[in-house]
Amino acid sequence: MDDTVAAATYGIPVVLQSPNLKFSEEPEQTALNVLTKGSSNYWEWIEAPAQKYRLHRFGIGMQGYKVLQPPSNALDGEKDFRSFH
Repeated sequence: MDDTVAAATYGIPVVLQSPNLKFSEEPEQTALNVLTKGSSNYWEWIEAPAQKYRLHRFGIGMQGYKVLQPPSNALDGEKDFRSFH
């Protein structure tokens, strides 16, 4: 099982029941940190040598998303979100 899926299923309930974590805004106090017993934020964790395959897979996903979106989406910040029903 992928760690991020496990973090969602196991870590989120732990975080929500923890008085110290449930209202934390710190990037090092997340469900993934509970699962991995780590103290780094997501980006530090995914760039660690042990996560080389996961980082590669993440990059493939980002490239796939990039080819599906027109370049103007990143530059055109004026969206009328009220028109989305």
